[in-house]
Amino acid sequence: MISTMMNELIVSFDKKKKKSSFCLSPINLPTELLPDEVLVKSHYSSINYKDMLSCLGDPAITRKYPHRPGSDLAGIVIKSNNSNFKTGDAVYTCTFPLGTTIRGTIADFVQIDGSLLGKIPQDISAKYVMQLGTAGFTAGYSIQKALELIELRHKRILISGADTSTGLYIALILNSMGFTPSIIIKRSTSHWALDRISYSEILYTEDFAETNYFALQRERFDVIFDLLGGSVLPKILAFIHSHGICISIGNILGSNCHISLLPFFQRGASLVGINSESYPVEKRPVVWAFVKEHITEKDLDTLTYKIDFVDVPVYLERRLNKQVVPSGRVFIRF
Repeated sequence: MISTMMNELIVSFDKKKKKSSFCLSPINLPTELLPDEVLVKSHYSSINYKDMLSCLGDPAITRKYPHRPGSDLAGIVIKSNNSNFKTGDAVYTCTFPLGTTIRGTIADFVQIDGSLLGKIPQDISAKYVMQLGTAGFTAGYSIQKALELIELRHKRILISGADTSTGLYIALILNSMGFTPSIIIKRSTSHWALDRISYSEILYTEDFAETNYFALQRERFDVIFDLLGGSVLPKILAFIHSHGICISIGNILGSNCHISLLPFFQRGASLVGINSESYPVEKRPVVWAFVKEHITEKDLDTLTYKIDFVDVPVYLERRLNKQVVPSGRVFIRF
């Protein structure tokens, strides 16, 4: 019998001290579900870049505290008021704006609108889905988008932000497809990450951020996967090849930048945005199948680190205080 109590992770933020605090707080299970809602018993979740920003009090992500963070979840349906799901279904959610203005997923049980859920494919485990999570899905979707637009064979590829989870997953998939991309990383990036991927050259974020380039430089890259944005993106575009494409995935260095139009109308380059949130749930199994073809469970076991739900507050406190924490993308076991 399921307990009538569940715990959830609660983040509080003291605006005067500009400091977060974390605790597990008990809440009652709902006795009734709203139309189309589903109650899910959590098996796994994960901590994405956006989740950490929310936990650290970033007002661009979360404005009202106390708050429950978390955007990814994999588990089993316990109760359903949605015709698409029944008790016992293995389900997941990722990429949606949960854990921002909407209560997040880091809880023993999650009450969620069925439109934000998908069924886990039968040949994929809940653990695998959460080891990948939003980062892995976005990586797979980004490469599939590139394949729709350009023939990758014999092309020169650059990943900016290859030291992020999404960047590492893009590199892993490309490696499996036979590519060794150039990568842009921070100088402080641990060799732990680099030892797990193959690359043709390393470039550094700091060099691009600190150097001024002309709008057009020597053509070097046919395909760019950019997770940095900000002041680095225009400088990367200066090196794009004629009729090359840049897949814009993230904005780690900022959402605003001054981009020259020259790469577009003198070289015929294209800038393509990726919005995983808008990708139809019913089409997502195709992306998961593509990712599974190229990233194995063994790969993920070396790139991720598991923590139990009860240990999440301690882990976040260590991150907050800049103490040493295990390397790798963190996923949570309930």
